[in-house]
Formats: sequence, structure tokens, C-alpha cells
Amino acid sequence: MNVSRALLSGPFVLHTVSMRPAPPSSAARHRPGSRLSLAVALVALLGTVGVVGAPAPTADAAAKVTLTASQSATKVDRGGKVTLKVAYRQGKKPVTCCSVRLQARTTGGWKTVRTVKPKNGKASVVVTPKVTTRYRFVTLTGNTRSATKKVTVRSSIAVKASKPTIAPGAASTITATYRAQGRLVAKGTVQLQHKTSSGWVTLSRTAVASGKAKFTVKPAATTSYRVTTTGLGVRSKTVKVAVSAPTTDAPKSNGQPPKNNAPDDTTTTSNPPQNTPKTPPASFTVKGSGYGHGIGMSQYGAYRMAQEGKTAAQILSHYYTGAKVTTATTPEDVAVQVFGASDAATTTFSVNAGSWRLRSGEGTTLVTGDKSSKVTLKVVGGNPVAVVGGTTYPSASWTGDRSVLRLHWTGTRYYSSTGTKAVASLSGTHGTYRHGRMTVRVINGHLNVVNELRLNTEYLYGLGEMPSSWDSAALQAQAIAGRNYATAAATAKRKATCDCHLWDDTRSQNFTGWKKESEGTNAVWGKKWVAAVDATVTSSTSAQLLLASGSLVNAYYYSSSGGRTANSEDVWSSKVGYLRSVDDRYSLTDDNPMRAWTRSLTQAKAQSIFGVKDIVRVDVTATYSSGQMKTLTATTTNGTKVSVTKKADQLRSLLGLPASWVTSIA
Repeated sequence: MNVSRALLSGPFVLHTVSMRPAPPSSAARHRPGSRLSLAVALVALLGTVGVVGAPAPTADAAAKVTLTASQSATKVDRGGKVTLKVAYRQGKKPVTCCSVRLQARTTGGWKTVRTVKPKNGKASVVVTPKVTTRYRFVTLTGNTRSATKKVTVRSSIAVKASKPTIAPGAASTITATYRAQGRLVAKGTVQLQHKTSSGWVTLSRTAVASGKAKFTVKPAATTSYRVTTTGLGVRSKTVKVAVSAPTTDAPKSNGQPPKNNAPDDTTTTSNPPQNTPKTPPASFTVKGSGYGHGIGMSQYGAYRMAQEGKTAAQILSHYYTGAKVTTATTPEDVAVQVFGASDAATTTFSVNAGSWRLRSGEGTTLVTGDKSSKVTLKVVGGNPVAVVGGTTYPSASWTGDRSVLRLHWTGTRYYSSTGTKAVASLSGTHGTYRHGRMTVRVINGHLNVVNELRLNTEYLYGLGEMPSSWDSAALQAQAIAGRNYATAAATAKRKATCDCHLWDDTRSQNFTGWKKESEGTNAVWGKKWVAAVDATVTSSTSAQLLLASGSLVNAYYYSSSGGRTANSEDVWSSKVGYLRSVDDRYSLTDDNPMRAWTRSLTQAKAQSIFGVKDIVRVDVTATYSSGQMKTLTATTTNGTKVSVTKKADQLRSLLGLPASWVTSIA
């Protein structure tokens, strides 16, 4: 017979005792009087006389031993307490004889941090994790383990003022300690804010090094400060710097507040008073962050999220609240204006290989050529004409439709699809064109050329909105957002002013055609972009779209924010449910050249904005939830204050700035 550890489970441990081999018959194991019954009796005897350290098994010794863990909280602030509980059972009965170990893991392997003995099968332990930690309970033998319980330590910023009270004109240093999930942040950006009557206003930003950041303040009056991440996702507690009363005799007061000479609809400055120059400066230095309007997806944000392992769907759902990526029906074709009223009076068409043909609106071929011949397009008698080798088409005797001309080139679905793959060029445009066809009309006396091509593939292949070298998830997110935008346009009628659904520039989306598709040596980057587009396509009329409540999302996007995206109504006019302000710390990646910028605001420009002369200070006195400018206040040499409150994008335009996230105006 062989009695071993396998005979008992969980806390019941028996060292091996060798006897005659057990009979192979399973029935014998349970037959009264069998060798197994004798073995169990022997185990009980040995336990009684103390040969074996663990107690004898109960009647349900074969029942499964379980450890069931629970926790009082899944997230805590650093220094917060969490109660971990365990229920220790064998079958349905509590185990009371033996202790269990509490193990923890932060990085690396599991380590035992406590050993507890359950009472009536239950025990609890209070832990205070300094960093995000995983916990589990295990039996002394290690054979049984509970499920893992994770306690996340919230990111935090602790602040301390070097001098809580200062004399007038003195300075204090505010030191911030920034931890993410309990660990010091190696590198990042935080901002200093002070509290005003209109809310918290950002004063300055600085880099974090080894978890530390420092700000020097010199308030003229007692001021409350806090330090936050640029997206406001993590905020410190308030620290106050008090300014002591001056030691010299102060002028007597009549007990009334100082008179405010500003108009009734103005606001006072939200920055603590600073040394105001007596002479109006020639210009002001404006510092800020981001590039673009701030609504929807930040492209640099998508770039950083992709680097962190997020999928295209996760990126898009982050920036468009409540929206989901879904495969849906799309229009097959889209018309993109590539040459129009703002361009020259004529343009020249050519191909780099293969052949081309010119057709009338009815489909009659008027003339053909190859790469050695060019087509000059211009307006004659209010209609488009083409001049090839000195001959004008259609001819003066042509009786068909003169209002439309079409250009085809080989290797496209319109002309010799299996022939040489030609790339067409059109002078005065910023792209080259591998796909589709060109339709030429005259609109309001100007030549108008439209590239008609497949929306899901051919158009998106040429969408030059994001560097093709970026991670695939970011590229796919851009392809879906671009498709959303194009689908919304292509679902509507063509615009009469351009005979198009979209323009090829920032009025719609930047479309460069083959230039985008062929980027890099041997098109290495272009192929990566095309692969990202293809990953989102099912067919010419079915592809991934971003929907909210079953409807197409207007997927606005832009380069980068100042740390938080904007609510649609704060930038433009209408409130849109899926265009909500969200954390965008991802935009502030070191790779973003617009994470910090400096511009100049001239005295003359400031005077035109505020309608007053001799401006000595300009302050951002109110911001939107995104951190974008809401109210600007100008102070003149005689102390008059004038404020201007507008939508964020209006202020950006007024000041001529890349974005409306302004951190200081000096």
C-alpha cells in the first residue's frame, strides 16, 4: 500500500509511508475493510500520537479545499487602507486548524507579507499599498490559492510650499511630487494653477524629472495654488501662500472696496497682481500648447495611444464619447475638387506612363495620347476645352454636349484596367493621381476639375492627414475618422460651387492622391498607410465607420490639444453628445513639436481686440473645461480693465494663434 500526500489535500499533509501496493480496482478503494480504510485509520492514529504535524482529515477529507478572497476597495489614494478577506473551506465546511499566507506582487514574483490563522474559516487583513499591488491568499502547502485581487494606487500629486508665509515682494517655491499608481513619474508635464473668483486659472507649465517639479511664485496677496496634470486628470490638494502685512504704515482706507472703473460687463483679472509696466510694451509674448480647434480626435494623441498598445477602436471611443466602430454601408464613390476658382485660368494634364484619352460628356472619345503629349485645359465661350498639339477639342463643329469633358488614363477602372498603371498630373494642384478619372466643367466662369474615385480605398489611399510611419492602430483610427468625414459628405448632394463632395485641402481633408500612396523609398511608408486603410475595409460599399446611437459621427480631428479636448459648444456653437471634453495627456508627447509654442501679440493688435489704447497687461481670466481661453482681460496704464469673452476658436483666430490653449501672456 502507498499512502502519500495525494491522499489528502489542502492543509492536511502526510509524509509518505510505504506498504504493499494498493489494489488496482477502483471498487476496492471504497469497499469496507479495504486496504484504503486501513490506511486512513493508520493516518488518524499517527496524527493522534503526534507523528504527523497536521490533524486527521474530517469525514469529507476528499472535498475540495477553497480559498475565496474579497477586497473592500479596488482603488485607493497613496497611504489608503484596504481590507482583504478570505474564506477558507473544505467542501462546505470552514477550515479552522491551519493558517494561510497573504502574498503580494508589484513587480517580479510573489512574496509572503503576512501569515494569518482564520477563525471559523474566515480571516481579514488590512493592507496599505504604496504602489499598485496584486494580492492573493495561499495555503501553507501552496497547493491552493485564491483568485488575485488588484489594488490600484491612484495617481497623485503632492505639493509643498517652501515658505507658507512670505513678506510682500518675496518668493516661495512650490514643489510637486508626481506619482502614477504610486511610483514616481520619470518624465512628464504638470501645470501650476491659482484660484480666482472665476475659478482655477493656469499660470505656467514645467517638466517633471524623477517625479519632481518646481514652481516659483511671488504673489502680491495671499493666494491658493494647486498643481495638476495638463489634462486635469490628476490634481493636488490646495496649498496656500500667505502674504504678511507690510511693516510700514499703510494708507488709511475709508472701509470701502476700491472702485472698479471697468465697464459693467467686464471681469477683473484672475492672475494675482504682478508688477505692471508703466509704459505700454510694443508687443506681448504668448505661450501655449497644441495645434487646431480641439474637437474630437487629437492626431498626436492617437499616435501616443497607439504606442501604448491601444487599438484603433479604443482610440476612437476615447475621443468620441459613446461612439463605437462598426462595419456599415458606405457610398461607393466620392468627388474631390482638385482644381477650382482659386487656381489659375488654365491647367495642364499629363501622365508618367501608359496612355490617356479625352472624352465628351456623352462618352465620345475626342483624342488620345501618351506620356509624350500633354493636355492644356482652359475656358472658351463659357465651356471647358482641351488643347493638344495645337488642336482644340471639342472642335468648333462639335454638336454634342460642350459643358463636360472627362480625362481617363490607363490602369484604372475607367480605361484599360489591366494596362500600364499610369499616374496623372495636373499643374497647379498639390497631388498626383493614380485612381479614378477627372471631370472638367466651368463653374462661375472658372475652370473646375474633380477627381472621381472609390471612397473606401482610392480616396483614402491618398488622404495625407497623418504621417504614414506612425503605428498601425493610429493609422487605422485616422482612416476610419477620414472615412466618416467623407461618408457624411458623399451621402449629401454635390456642392454646386465645386461640383464636388469634398475639397482636397483643409476646407475638407488634405488629399494628395498618389503622393501619399507612394511615400518613401519603394513606397515603404505608402504601403504601410494603404495596409492600414485596407484593414478597415470589407468591400467598395462596406467598411468600418464610427457610429453613435446608430448614427454617423461627424469625426472632427486636429493635430494636438493642450492636454484636454474641447466640448463642441465651447469652440463652435452646437452641443454634440459625442464631442465631449476628455483627457488628452497623450497629445503632450515629447514627439509633438507643438506641445509648447511661443507667439507674439503686438500692441496694435491688442488695441484692436480690446478697443482701448496703452495696454500694459493681457491676462487669460477664464478658461473652458478644456483649458482653452474663454475670457481675455486687458489692463491699461490708468488701470482700466476691459474683458473679451468669446468661443475658444474665435479667440484663437483673433490672436492669430496655432491653438487656444494659452498658458501665459507676458
